[in-house]
Amino acid sequence: LQELVAAGSVPIIVSSMKCHPSDPLVQEHGNSALYNLLPLILSSGDNRTDIDRVMFQEVSRLIPSLPGVVLRGMENNATNLSVQQYGLLVLNRICQKDQNTYEVFVSEGGLTILLNNLKMTTTKTFDSKGGAVVDQAVIEKRDCLAQLACQFARDLSRPTNSSMDTVRLIATHGYCETQVALLEFYNSESLSEESISSHSAINIVDPAIACLRNLFCHTENIRQVMADGHDNHHVIPTILHTMDCFHQDPAIQAYGLDVLGRLGQVDSARRE
Repeated sequence: LQELVAAGSVPIIVSSMKCHPSDPLVQEHGNSALYNLLPLILSSGDNRTDIDRVMFQEVSRLIPSLPGVVLRGMENNATNLSVQQYGLLVLNRICQKDQNTYEVFVSEGGLTILLNNLKMTTTKTFDSKGGAVVDQAVIEKRDCLAQLACQFARDLSRPTNSSMDTVRLIATHGYCETQVALLEFYNSESLSEESISSHSAINIVDPAIACLRNLFCHTENIRQVMADGHDNHHVIPTILHTMDCFHQDPAIQAYGLDVLGRLGQVDSARRE
């Protein structure tokens, strides 16, 4: 991998992705290559030769532009599961190295793209070409995207990663309602005879309910949900149903209890 980076592969990959934002194969394979090269690019590089250091410095200067390049490809291939999946993998890897990238993600229009990912994973009539799902492999890819999107949304909405203004902004884009809909979808999936495995469902539901908890750290987000009339007819029953469906998972139970507690606290204050 070091030889690939030193040979100048990363600028070529980024240039190709910039030139062909609407080509799904270019975006899928470009993101896949970046995902594999990023650990080396983002490492400290103390043991590199002088020649390597020059190239790695040039590559490092490309890092701030990567979120925008990746997001444009995702935006132009909105129904392609593979492009969305690899794009999230790259974005997550960059954000884990530098939390400031979450703010870049938001400024580059990432909230709308991530919301699209979350929404399209809650339908059974979707595949990478926009047609009906008939292939188990496509369903598995959909569930994999759901897991990645929920994990990214959870990390993005965490107050330690984003400002409270950003946490509020995330909610105004419709993330509370979308996460509730996603929980409802996978609650029903867990009860279906053709459901995904319990372990796979937990890997989706856990970050989804954690994201909801993060969003409810901002009291205005709770007030918004209550003002929309969802407190008694939508959110609370869904949280309770989720806790019932996944009663064996302590993390889901803890997140669910936290959400219920925050809803109750704000509702109590509102009634006083």
